[in-house]
Amino acid sequence: MPDGDIVHSRLRRLYQKPYKWLCEGKATSDDCARVVLESFKKDLIQKGDLPVKLCQGMAGILDQAITASNELGAQDYASLSMKFDRLIERSDGRPDLKKLALDAGKSILHDLRYDHGQQIDVSNALGLMIQRYMNEVYASEFKAILRTVFETEAETPILPLAFDLPEEAKTRILPLAI
Repeated sequence: MPDGDIVHSRLRRLYQKPYKWLCEGKATSDDCARVVLESFKKDLIQKGDLPVKLCQGMAGILDQAITASNELGAQDYASLSMKFDRLIERSDGRPDLKKLALDAGKSILHDLRYDHGQQIDVSNALGLMIQRYMNEVYASEFKAILRTVFETEAETPILPLAFDLPEEAKTRILPLAI
């Protein structure tokens, strides 16, 4: 293993097996992705329904704002961001889960405001929020730790999970998360 056979203490137990596989080169990328997906599903279940409820609340706020106004201005985005903050502040639960959900909501606001060449389909705001939340979990729990092990981001193994989960995975994970 590149780090001297040490499994990082920051890496949750759920993700240690695929981490070892990646570092040792024992398995293919598809095998690792399958194991990470299983761990990811367990992780989402363990996190509970608070993030999903927060995503539902933020999706409702976003839907209301879009319905009320066809074109959102800079002040509208600031107002939406503040409403997201208040929703998160008023909820009880683990701060790390609230932050992941808030980051997901704000990333959508950012993409809507600055367009970044992407067309964001807000007709299914809840699905989009949950997808972004899932990406935040994956990035914070597994992908970010991989980057600390490998010298550069270019060396970091890419698993087919980030931002474009296969439809099959979404249909298996989303019902468990909701």
